[in-house]
Parts: sequence; structure tokens; C-alpha cells
Amino acid sequence: MVCKIKLNKLYIFIIVCSMATFFTVAMNKDGMNYLLIGIMSIIPIFLILKYPYLKKSEFIIYVLFCSMTISSMINSANFRISTIGYSLMYMLTFVFYLRLIKKTPLSIEAYERTILFLLWAFFIVMLIQQFCALIDIPIFNYRVGDLSTFKVNSLASEPSYFAKIVLLLMLSYIGVREIRIGRNYNMFSDTKNDALIWFIFLYQMLLCGSSFAIALTFIFILKYITINLKTVFITSFTFLLIGIIVLNSNVIAIERVVNIVKASLTLDEAEIFMSDQSGAFRVVPTILYIKQFDLFNIDMWFGCGIDYTRSLIPTLMPGIEENSFNVGLFPAFIWDFGIISTLLLFWFIFKFAIHKNNPFDIFIWFIIVLDAPFNTQLFWITIIFMSTNKFIQEKYRITHQVSK
Repeated sequence: MVCKIKLNKLYIFIIVCSMATFFTVAMNKDGMNYLLIGIMSIIPIFLILKYPYLKKSEFIIYVLFCSMTISSMINSANFRISTIGYSLMYMLTFVFYLRLIKKTPLSIEAYERTILFLLWAFFIVMLIQQFCALIDIPIFNYRVGDLSTFKVNSLASEPSYFAKIVLLLMLSYIGVREIRIGRNYNMFSDTKNDALIWFIFLYQMLLCGSSFAIALTFIFILKYITINLKTVFITSFTFLLIGIIVLNSNVIAIERVVNIVKASLTLDEAEIFMSDQSGAFRVVPTILYIKQFDLFNIDMWFGCGIDYTRSLIPTLMPGIEENSFNVGLFPAFIWDFGIISTLLLFWFIFKFAIHKNNPFDIFIWFIIVLDAPFNTQLFWITIIFMSTNKFIQEKYRITHQVSK
């Protein structure tokens, strides 16, 4: 029995780490992660051998898959069995993971160790990459970035994904800390016990070179601040200090945040592109979808087929080669698979990943996966961590209440 529990914990650790990380030696030039594909290919076998049954609670996952498949077959010209198969592998991996954490007595300590392991791993690899860039030698695990500003990807596929995964890890860590202390986390009274963790978190978020990471950091910190006169003063001083540091180290990133926000408010695609092309790739597709939205168009309900957006967006946005750009989850998922599949997707997300007493989770989840298509590691590692957070919180808080 003990051996079985240890093996289950090893499965959990392998799934989480393989889903959260990228290694260039195991990837092709298009970013296909062969290591993860290999792991997900054998998971259905493990699932059948260990848990050869269907569960009513997982019904929505299978319905979502069927809806996506039907939508793809309706638009047979765009149908690709490989894409549907890839989606199924991600879904079955999640099902297997879900059953593991429910069948295994996953302790808070074990979950916390996994989170801290990944936080430190991302931090150390980032330092190694920056040091390599500084002394001009080949960079370990480097895939994309800007070496002139030490913008690196660490263990992620790109700097913006790197920042989002680190934010997700910190959110999960604080969730664990809240269970331990039995109350909501306070930015000022509790940070002293986590000073080193906050340091490596802020270092990665503010110095990874992603303008999106800077905006996410401020939003994240505000969540854990109790508003009173003292905290307003301390917060203002802290943000001013951080602002001075960031402005002197990464002026371009700050300018990009300001420019893209101002341009987005105009809803003018051309102006958004002029302000910041990288940011425009995240904002403009949503604006274009809203402008073309029509409830009386059957394609809006059942979708236009797999990767429809990859062929459409280049015709609507300048400077993009056909099939070279992946539009984010929204609006690509709605455009490709339709409103019906999207509603099922939201049902799936709210059932497994969103805690009903924590509306901030909805906002964080949406921000993280906004530019992460369905068949990506970022989408699924977000689902995995947030569903684990929800499971841990419900399990240990209920236990704590009963013990009282």
C-alpha cells in the first residue's frame, strides 16, 4: 500500500513538472514538446489499467470532447485527426491526474514542496541564462527572448509564458500558506516569513523582460493588501520603489504596457498595431471577433473548424504569414469550435478549476490563458494547478472545520 502511494505521488510529480516545463533538447523547431507527448501517449494505458471505469463527475470532460469533435467534423475541410487526438491526450492526462490526487493522500507538505521545487527551478535557470547572455556564451535551454535586455524564457517556451507560470506557482503557494495559517494571506504581516520566496518571485516577474508580467505583478500584489491608512502609505512607497527600479532597468517594458493600454481603449486595430505589435496580437483578434459576431450565423454556434483562426487572422491583421500565428484561447476557441463548445468549456473550468468563494481565481485564470490555445501546456498546467488548489482548499478547510 505504501509503495502504491509513493508511486502515485511520483506520477503526480512527473505530470506536473512535464506539463509546466519546456526543454529545448526535447522540442522541434515548431515548439512541439516530444517529452510531454511521450508521457501523455502512455497515460491512457495507465488510466485504463489503474482506473478502468467512467465517473459521473467527469462527464463534462467527455461531452466537451464530443462537442469539439462534432464541430470539427461538420467543418470537414478543416478536420485534422491529429489535433483532435492531441486534445484527447491532454484531457485524458487531466482525468488521470484528477483521479490520482483524489485517490492519493496528497499532503499540503508534498504539494508545497512541488511548488517550491518549480519556483526555484525557474529562478535558477533564469539566472543561468542571464549569466550566459552576460558573458556571451551559448545559453542553456534558450528558445526565444531578447538578449540585449536579458529577456529570457527560463523553463517556459517564451518569456510571457514564463511569467504566467511563475505567477501561477506563487498563487498556489500562497493558497497553501493560507491553509496553514487558517486565514487570508496578508501582504505585510505574512511576507516576512516568506521573504526569500517573494524575492525570487519578484525578481522573475519584474526582470524577465515581459511587459505583461509587470502588469500581472501589480494586480497580484493588490489581491493580498488589506486597505487602511498604514497599508496605503506602505503600498505607495513600495510601488514607487519598484517603479524606480523597473524604470531604470527595463524602460521599454513599461512603455509597452502604457502604449498598448492606451491604444486598446480606442478599439482601432491599426493604432493598436502601431503602439505595440506583440501586444496587438493578443488584443486585436478579440476586437475583430466582436465586430464579426452574429447570433444568427450557424458558424457562431458550431464553429468554423479546426485552426480556422490561423488562416483567417493573417487576412485581417498585417504582417502575419498564413498558419504562422496561434491566436489565443479567446477568441480562437469560439471561432473554431463555436459558442456551444465554449459554454461547455466554461462549465468544465468552473467545475474543476474555480473555487466558488474566490472570484479572483476567475480573473487570474482568464488573464493567464487569454493567449494560450486549448492544445497548449500553459492552458493545461493552469487547469492542473488551479484544480489542485481547489481540491486542497476544500479538503483541508473542511477537515479543519470538522476537527473544531
